[in-house]
Amino acid sequence: MAAHMVPLAQPITLKLSGKVIKNRMYRTPLSEYASTYDENNVENCGKPLPRYTELYQELADGGAGLICTGNIPIHRDNLENYNNAVLDINNPWDPVEAFAPAVKAAKSRGAIFLPQLQFPGRQVPEFLNPNPKSSSDQQLEPCLNKSYGKPSPLTKDEINDLIRRYVWASEVLAEAGADGIIVCLLLHEILLFLGGED
Repeated sequence: MAAHMVPLAQPITLKLSGKVIKNRMYRTPLSEYASTYDENNVENCGKPLPRYTELYQELADGGAGLICTGNIPIHRDNLENYNNAVLDINNPWDPVEAFAPAVKAAKSRGAIFLPQLQFPGRQVPEFLNPNPKSSSDQQLEPCLNKSYGKPSPLTKDEINDLIRRYVWASEVLAEAGADGIIVCLLLHEILLFLGGED
């Protein structure tokens, strides 16, 4: 191995869990677009397809030490994009059974696997949902040939429901074998939630 590559091969021990990331190669969260999508029936959306598992096997075979998933929305009416894998408490299919093959594939060569759970807030494409839920009613400007829905603020009950959904999805992924999770909320959403944007 070339000298300049040696640091990338060094393991990292995580202080809280004691888990060891075998090297410094990291698959950052990127949307896979490898799950079911049915614009006419929300219950048919978000179930991982075989390609989802194949992708994570390829990443494992490539030697990454830390593998993260793309966005996994926790609410099927608030997707970051079509063909997202979705962990919604109301989905009719078995979530552990649906996600376990990808988890097993990602970990097959010793990688740490962290799925990214997400609520996109106002970053929902308009064609998917013209009125998504968010922390405020501030609509995103069109960007990169994409327009976004006009959001409405979450109520306290809806905030509590989101917390319940994050907990449930975390438990599903733990049962499926994941090493932990990444909780993703847009920074802007968090700042608005805390009462300001500065």
